[in-house]
Amino acid sequence: MLKTYDQFAKFYDEVMGNEKTITSELNFILETHKPEFYSLLDLACGTGTILKNISEKFGSEKNTGVDISEKMILTAKKKIPKANFYQQNIVNFKIKEKFDVITCLFDSINHIIKLSDWEKIFSNTKKHLNEGGVFIFDINTIEQLEKKIIEPTWVKKFNDNFMLMKVKKDNKIYNWEIKIFEKLKSNYKLHSITIPEVSFEINEITKILKKHFSEIKIHKSLSANGKSERVYFICNK
Repeated sequence: MLKTYDQFAKFYDEVMGNEKTITSELNFILETHKPEFYSLLDLACGTGTILKNISEKFGSEKNTGVDISEKMILTAKKKIPKANFYQQNIVNFKIKEKFDVITCLFDSINHIIKLSDWEKIFSNTKKHLNEGGVFIFDINTIEQLEKKIIEPTWVKKFNDNFMLMKVKKDNKIYNWEIKIFEKLKSNYKLHSITIPEVSFEINEITKILKKHFSEIKIHKSLSANGKSERVYFICNK
């Protein structure tokens, strides 16, 4: 998987955009549940776009990112030179500092295949939170991933490149099959990337969270037709 994320890093910002919707949702959640904080840790920070937007919006002074991909981190460092970054797995990350807010966004936790590893993330995150701190993460629900399967292949042009993306299910794993045609001088170079995701029932996730956090709240993002698109968990230490 490390090779996959490193390969995707080159195209990540152009393919995913600036993640305005998720940033907007997170701003609302923070303004409601934790409007003032000094330190922020973003797990699976990717190229640092969300970390940069949050820190600028709320003025947090100590900003840190963790990601498994060295190439993602190198890009993030350029965006936020004063932040600290660690190349670590989000399941068993270890940092000396504690934080007021810890986030794990853009359904990053869905890429962790075992539910037992989700619990390790929850337990480890609590250890890295200050008293009164909050952990916020989002997921693609099972229903949302099932809907992705029946959707047609998503085609996107960015610069002179093209991307094709389709979700296919293999047992309980939803594979995001991505093909990027990178424009070279006289031809195209094909990059084939497969990123697996899983999901679990909200009640099952909440039950595990209650072992580690004092209060759990759920925020559902709604699409234009009023259906739930993304679920956020707000967990207070």
